[in-house]
Amino acid sequence: MTKAVLVVESPHMIKTATDALSGHPAFDGWQWKGAATFGHLMDLRKEPFDLEWSPVNPAILEGFVERIAEADQIVVATDPDDEGERIAFQVRSIAQMVNPEARVNRIRTHAWVPDVLNEVLGNPSKLVFHPEAAFSAERRRAFDRMVGMVFGAPGRIKGAFLRAWQEQPPPTHYSDERVIVRPPGCASLLMQATRHGLSVKEAYDQLCDAWAKGQVSYPRTDGTLYDPSLAALAVRIAQQRGIRNATGQDLIGENGSHTALVPTRVRAGRNESGILEILRDLTASAVSGKPIRPPSSGQAMPEDARWLSVAQRQQLGRPSTLSSHIQSLSGETLPGQQGLTPAASEKLNRTPEGLTGSHQAEIEQAMSNPGIRLSDFFERLGAKPAPGELKSSSWQAAAQSVSEMMPGISRTEMAQRLKRSDLNFTV
Repeated sequence: MTKAVLVVESPHMIKTATDALSGHPAFDGWQWKGAATFGHLMDLRKEPFDLEWSPVNPAILEGFVERIAEADQIVVATDPDDEGERIAFQVRSIAQMVNPEARVNRIRTHAWVPDVLNEVLGNPSKLVFHPEAAFSAERRRAFDRMVGMVFGAPGRIKGAFLRAWQEQPPPTHYSDERVIVRPPGCASLLMQATRHGLSVKEAYDQLCDAWAKGQVSYPRTDGTLYDPSLAALAVRIAQQRGIRNATGQDLIGENGSHTALVPTRVRAGRNESGILEILRDLTASAVSGKPIRPPSSGQAMPEDARWLSVAQRQQLGRPSTLSSHIQSLSGETLPGQQGLTPAASEKLNRTPEGLTGSHQAEIEQAMSNPGIRLSDFFERLGAKPAPGELKSSSWQAAAQSVSEMMPGISRTEMAQRLKRSDLNFTV
């Protein structure tokens, strides 16, 4: 019997994921246990101008190490995006250190259902680690940390939200135009949910809960096309609603690490939240290609929906952070008016326009570029280089933390093992 540990990010996902793999013939004879990372295992320390990585929660890291120490196979099924890849590399590095005899494998799946798993297991590109994605995520994290240290509140993304609202306030009422629906990503689904009376936070929480239960494809996505297996599922949902002669072939395509959202059940099941029925309506409309008139047409938009419309217009934030950004912006606008509060305007005036302007896509690209130095990055923003002495990012702090759990292996050797992921960047 093969002792296997399946690594996921949330403990709520463990049962869904292990049940899916336990029933798959590719893993016949494997005895599964689950281990959750609870998000990132390692993050930057909070000391000013310190780019050293250390455990987010030493107790969680210690429990994780114990969980994987005796495994024959470790399957890393963290989320199928850049942040999930960053966590996957943290897991692989620690696993190579605490259990070097185990095989460490990667699975990038957008849904825990048989058809999708069959497609994933037959696609080598979804069964390998992606260092470039993890590298980009780590650089973004470090650069955003440094931006916060240099400029303080409101930060790069929140500042961009505030500037976008100041320069072009969003609509005050929902549009009453009929629209042709594309396969929905996270933001478009959340906006539709606000038309049904849900807040952005309520809708996002329902979506994440459905993902943990295996009821929906990966939710933190901005994709507008489907993988083939998800397109087939979308067509079945449309057919169940009376739409005939639709193949969904025009909805299949590459989305980078993202694919559009789709429920994993054709019909509503027990213990489902309302967000999934809203998603089925959008899915059927996308497959049919027929324009629809959304609910709440012409009605006033709540503040969080208006902030969401800013995010959509300016392409601000990542799907995984949209809800938290919008929550943090609550109360930053004058009630019943188009403008920002005096306090919000003051925060914005303290932040260079180059940091919060409309060119966020270019900033994201620069942050992911392995050839750019931190000083060059700040110069592009029209800002002075960060003061103080910067420490190079390394795995030394991580090695120290884990070595305390494993007497007999030196800190230097720990660091060497951890650095196999080659995720250092230049400051």
